[in-house]
Amino acid sequence: MDKVEYNSLGLKRLEDTISFTWNNINIKVKKYFPISDIYDVIMITLQKSYEDGIYNPIKLDEYLILNLVYMFSNIEFSEEDREDEDKLFDELQSSGFIDKFLSVVDKRTYDDLCNTIDTLVSKKESYANTFAGTIKKLIEDMSINSEEIQKIVDNFDKEKFKEVIDFATAANGGREIN
Repeated sequence: MDKVEYNSLGLKRLEDTISFTWNNINIKVKKYFPISDIYDVIMITLQKSYEDGIYNPIKLDEYLILNLVYMFSNIEFSEEDREDEDKLFDELQSSGFIDKFLSVVDKRTYDDLCNTIDTLVSKKESYANTFAGTIKKLIEDMSINSEEIQKIVDNFDKEKFKEVIDFATAANGGREIN
């Protein structure tokens, strides 16, 4: 098979936009979402929607849409605009802006984003229910740093631990503890 050099293909990333008018203002939305930006949108959405040990489905939707608008439209938001994202989302949603925005976003891309987020939420929640996930969460919740962990390891008395195991074995009628 003859090889072809990649550079000879002349490929370039699509930089086109789709436009719509909102209150006599031309809003532009990128047609193509670069993979690094998609990754950022997903990770920020997951991070901001994680509350009290679970992913809040309302916040997942809110932050996905807000992050898409932030990253893929020509709208510039000030820090003040973004200060209360719930209020910002409500304004965009209730005015019909989000529906108009999503109508120009490629449906397959949007569906893929939603499916990827659902998959990651499922995997993260499954991991959180494993022993390793529980230990990781415990360490994070306890705010134990590596120096404190090392102190615990250094001060661990193997002899006392053996005495506890021996006592438990004796209390179990001499049968091994599983």
